[in-house]
Amino acid sequence: MAWINGATPDLGAGWSFGGRRFVSCLVLFAPGLALIAHTLSARPMISIGTLAAIALAWNALLMEQYRGGLLPGDETVSFGRMTRQQAEVYTRAPYFYPFAFPANVLFAWRTRLPIDAYDLLGPERLQPSVDLELEGAAGRFLLEGWGAPTGDDTGSAWWMAGSSATLVLPLRLPGDQRVRVDVRARTRLADPVMRLPLSIAVNGHTIGTFTPDSNHTSSAAFETARQIWVDGFNRVAFTTQEPAWPIAIYRITVIPIE
Repeated sequence: MAWINGATPDLGAGWSFGGRRFVSCLVLFAPGLALIAHTLSARPMISIGTLAAIALAWNALLMEQYRGGLLPGDETVSFGRMTRQQAEVYTRAPYFYPFAFPANVLFAWRTRLPIDAYDLLGPERLQPSVDLELEGAAGRFLLEGWGAPTGDDTGSAWWMAGSSATLVLPLRLPGDQRVRVDVRARTRLADPVMRLPLSIAVNGHTIGTFTPDSNHTSSAAFETARQIWVDGFNRVAFTTQEPAWPIAIYRITVIPIE
């Protein structure tokens, strides 16, 4: 059955997708389902306890959804949306997708990244250069220290939530030539103009500092040695001395210098 269903070019058997190709397998599951039904009917406290545990878990996830601002307080929410959000809450940090074990443990051990990062970064291929715009999909590269996504006429960005924020870049830089890092950022709009020094570090090595302001996005370029980069996930940290005044990061580009 696995071979037949895996070989067919039309798994859904038509426009209406479903599991009807597996109907003939039901006879294999019938004895087990009958045994479960018999056991639960003979020991009702097992079924009552299981239902109570499910209800408690559902309620805990529901509170986490509301606490995280996923559920609006002034409008109705569909059951499907609520269920999808609960799955997202359960699989994000500090949780992880349990069926990825043991690959996620090996990934965390090799990369020194959180175990839940495997679900998002495991399929990422190492690139010879990176041009990362910090839009919504870039969230998978963000680690700690980030707030909400934002954007304006110049592009998308993510706010730093405090004095430091870290992201990772999957890289395998060719050769031993020097590497250029371009960063684009700005501070929150203010009058008078607010200028804040922003330091950038790669794998713990500070590569430079520049001062974005609130009038427009500011760009800076830094040259680095190839030796500070690793073949794998590189940690890039942004640090400011004024955590109460957020900075938005728009883009980071890493390219070898010819």
